Amino acid sequence: MTLTAANGAIWGSCEFGQTIFRYDPQTGESENSCGVTNAGGEVYGMVPLDGKLYLSSYAGGDHIVYDPALPWDQHHNVNPKSLRSVAPQMIRPHAKSVLGPDGAVWTGWYASYGTFGGGLSRIDPATGRVSSWFDLIPGQAMEHLAAGAHFLYAVTSGSASGMDARDDCFYLLKIATDGSVTDRYRFPSGVYPRRLAVAD
Repeated sequence: MTLTAANGAIWGSCEFGQTIFRYDPQTGESENSCGVTNAGGEVYGMVPLDGKLYLSSYAGGDHIVYDPALPWDQHHNVNPKSLRSVAPQMIRPHAKSVLGPDGAVWTGWYASYGTFGGGLSRIDPATGRVSSWFDLIPGQAMEHLAAGAHFLYAVTSGSASGMDARDDCFYLLKIATDGSVTDRYRFPSGVYPRRLAVAD
């Protein structure tokens, strides 16, 4: 499940159904959406920005933008609107989505079924353009992603979609807003990082 606050409301998602919900804590009103994109699965990442919600979802590797102020028209890909997918290389946005220091929406991914690896994607809110980077650390997934004032930070894992996780030496990564890894720390064997937070 993913939760975020936007425009005085709480927005969230749940497993399967590819839906999102809105809850107004002032009035107690709530609503559940229809599917936000054509592919089945669920929304993992959710970032509120300029009155819109930027979503990332499994299993189609989808990026979606939804404006709650406009009429719903997903059938014609108007609102919510699906942007470029990162499938088939990446399908599961397990590391969630964050607002990066460059004002863009960044997401960390696992690779497709039967493949070890993962990477990052970036949505430019001004243009809707999606950029992506695969296998920043070859064969390792992006386990969690966080944003600092000037850089992004991620931890990697041996997790995969549809396969047992494998052992390796995993990393803490410092990532510039051009998608390049500027520094890395290699954890000793047997250390399995799962979450991180950044305090600037």
